[in-house]
Amino acid sequence: LLAIGVLQTHVDSHTLGRDELNALTDSLVLLLGENNFKLCVKALRVASTALAQAGDHSKAMAPLLVPALIERLGDGKAAVRTGALEAIFVIIDGLHSPNIVHERFASCWRHKNGHIREGILKIAIYCFNKYGAKFTSSKRKAALVSDILHLLGDSTSTVRETAMCCVEAAYGVLGNGLRVALQEHGLRSTHMKEINSRLDQIG
Repeated sequence: LLAIGVLQTHVDSHTLGRDELNALTDSLVLLLGENNFKLCVKALRVASTALAQAGDHSKAMAPLLVPALIERLGDGKAAVRTGALEAIFVIIDGLHSPNIVHERFASCWRHKNGHIREGILKIAIYCFNKYGAKFTSSKRKAALVSDILHLLGDSTSTVRETAMCCVEAAYGVLGNGLRVALQEHGLRSTHMKEINSRLDQIG
């Protein structure tokens, strides 16, 4: 823990070169695989800081870090899950595009871990709110909407509620086209009534 604290101080106070970022990425992947709550939280902070300053080199770091970050999205500790989300948001913003969500996080929608299913919904909400139509290209839209609607019927209540929040975020981008998709999805009439009521409040 002392070593990771020194590492955080170094990352905070220095601009890292490409070789240092590569070495740091390898170390972070190992640290994030440790079953140690405090260590993971600190490693995630270092990851967020390093990714934020990596610039174009984040394109090389992201594919290596994403699998470890997905695993941490499923952690039993809320602080670890939050740290993983923050690092993922930094990756998305560093790439100036939400496309990595479609390319690298597709397995999260049907993951056996409920926290990971909830996590991908929170990532989608972030992308809808920040990137709008860039997150819903015609090629991706149908699959994305289908994945979100599928989780409205999830076995875990927090996933279902987050899915509803995601529907609201999607509606802000897709408008009435989302209502059409909802009807085609074959949701129960009582469920449709509740969803439409919440969407009506948005306008």
